[in-house]
Amino acid sequence: MILSKEVEINITTRNITFYKNRGYVNISLGDCLLIKIEDLNTGSPIKIDVICDNCDTKKTIQYRLYINNLKIGNLYYCNKCKHIKSKQTKLERYGNENYNNQKKHEQTCLIKYGVKHYSKNDDVKKRIKQTKLERYGDENYNNLKKCKQTKLERYGNENYNNSLKQKRIIDEKTFKNITDLKKINQDSFEIFCLKCEQNYLIDKKCYFDRKQYKRITCTKCNPINTLNSSSELEVLYFIEENYKNKILTNKRNIITPHELDIYLPELKIAFEFNGLYWHSEIHKNDKNYHLNKTKKCNEQNIKLFHIYEDDWNNKQEIIKSMILNKLKLTKNKIYARNTKIKQIKTNKIVNKFYLENHLQGKSTYSLNFGLYHNNILVSLMSFKRNKKNYELIRFANKLNFNIIGGASKLFNNFVEKYNFDEIKTFSNNDYSNGELYNILSFEKSTILKPDYSYIINYERKHKFNFRKKSLENMGYNIKNKSEHEICLENGIYRIYDSGKIKWIYTKK
Repeated sequence: MILSKEVEINITTRNITFYKNRGYVNISLGDCLLIKIEDLNTGSPIKIDVICDNCDTKKTIQYRLYINNLKIGNLYYCNKCKHIKSKQTKLERYGNENYNNQKKHEQTCLIKYGVKHYSKNDDVKKRIKQTKLERYGDENYNNLKKCKQTKLERYGNENYNNSLKQKRIIDEKTFKNITDLKKINQDSFEIFCLKCEQNYLIDKKCYFDRKQYKRITCTKCNPINTLNSSSELEVLYFIEENYKNKILTNKRNIITPHELDIYLPELKIAFEFNGLYWHSEIHKNDKNYHLNKTKKCNEQNIKLFHIYEDDWNNKQEIIKSMILNKLKLTKNKIYARNTKIKQIKTNKIVNKFYLENHLQGKSTYSLNFGLYHNNILVSLMSFKRNKKNYELIRFANKLNFNIIGGASKLFNNFVEKYNFDEIKTFSNNDYSNGELYNILSFEKSTILKPDYSYIINYERKHKFNFRKKSLENMGYNIKNKSEHEICLENGIYRIYDSGKIKWIYTKK
């Protein structure tokens, strides 16, 4: 059964006549049209939401596949239930749900050839031997040796099987190490992609490069010379897998003239993928570029989440958890009242938790307070002392967990136990507008300008590592040159963030 009532399609030269005939008169090429499901072409690849008529499982599939599924019995069964539908059809047609036409085949052969299988008929045997004698000069010819030789020449393996079953084995999981790829004596080969469920051809060097830099290897999911980067497509695919409502990509008419990489209009959330090279000072010479995008989104009440290339490559699980939290799709939810507060004085526990659950990584400060649920650390907040006052340095929940009221419980516990005049903290405009600190009764104090990092080996490094003394120790010539000039000469480029906001909590 179909759950979707309407879908959005793009009007092209291929379908404009069809939909005009359906009654959609005032349309033109390039329009986005909202139409009823029943008006779709039966061969349309548009995805719709359906529910299995047997087990009530919800799924998103192409409309044409749904129509094909209905041809027998006028019911839609999912992959898990299709064997039930097959048995029902056999029962209706043949009176036996396990019907096999082997008996009918044998009966036909008996009538025609007098044997259960035609190959056992003497006349057929003679014709086969005669054909082999005419073609190969040997009535007992067997082409097994020739077949193995051909496979050896083409594929480097005389036992190569070209069936779909064999191609399914040749997938991304087969080449776990680069050394596995080097063993293949071919310039290019065919692989079965588990995502799009299609075979794709790829050059050996291209596959090697994509695998080495953790890119999507499939040339259909990630076409060669595409305008979107492979990592950006990975982000998009992850969102599509988890979020089933409308997703817009590469739109320039929302915060003109800037482009939004991924936009979810119903949630008013946007995602910007910042490739380090293309978003460095070489191509984005305005240091306020990322901040201006964030401001334009804020003007339209759109929350913009910046995803940097190195974070996606090295801390992908953390980014995915943050995305799901933004989409309100975090699966594991725990109420803070069901947790216990403990002060943690072991740095190994603190550092391990932050490395696994926080983008900024480990923290070395001594005032660490955690929430435990069933003896498992699920939330952590850290402070450092600045003379008489304190600074809130880190706060993180366990990946894919939402601790409802967790931050308030930890912060209020700290406020009750320690004496101070004020607590300061900072929110990062790249992925937060400081909502958490509003909840904790902080007040906005100062808006900080965008800061920069340096790009080394496809990663952002803190600018303090590139002072003139540090550069001199690295072997660079620093005479009569500024830090920035030295870095530019040696291909070390800056990339700017979206700035930060300083927040102050004053004890009442």
